[in-house]
Amino acid sequence: MNERKSFIARHSRLMLISLLTVTLLVSSEMRRRQLETESTFTALPVAVTTSVDAVQVYIADRDSAHDRDIAALLALTENGSIDEQTRQAAAQQLTCMAANREHQQALEAALASSALAPCAAVVTGSSVTIVTGKAEITQEDSALVLALAAAHAGASPSDVRIMTVP
Repeated sequence: MNERKSFIARHSRLMLISLLTVTLLVSSEMRRRQLETESTFTALPVAVTTSVDAVQVYIADRDSAHDRDIAALLALTENGSIDEQTRQAAAQQLTCMAANREHQQALEAALASSALAPCAAVVTGSSVTIVTGKAEITQEDSALVLALAAAHAGASPSDVRIMTVP
């Protein structure tokens, strides 16, 4: 029993990084499958609007930047020539990014059937930004976003923004 505890103590950081990596990979795979599923349901010819394209481009750019950030932070945590404090800071940032990613996906899933769809969510700490292709935002839309941002990301109304893309 004592050997097990010492093993866990010696390898806790590696286990944390491994767990974060698996969580991020599963999250990315779930998002990829969600996007594939959404595209397979488009059986009827649909007029594609520029706002849908703009939101999809925004999501693709956001996800690409996120993946690059994850790769850089993982490289930092695994680099033995960097001091321990920097590696720990990188591991903490990975944890924050994983939590933010979960909040983003929860918000996007909750908003997927709303009048704001298509939309993207960006969560950074306590700040939430919703990017939508809808040209005009109603009071009902704002109330929905504020309620969902509070429920899924713990954001206060002053930390929530709604952006529209043409």
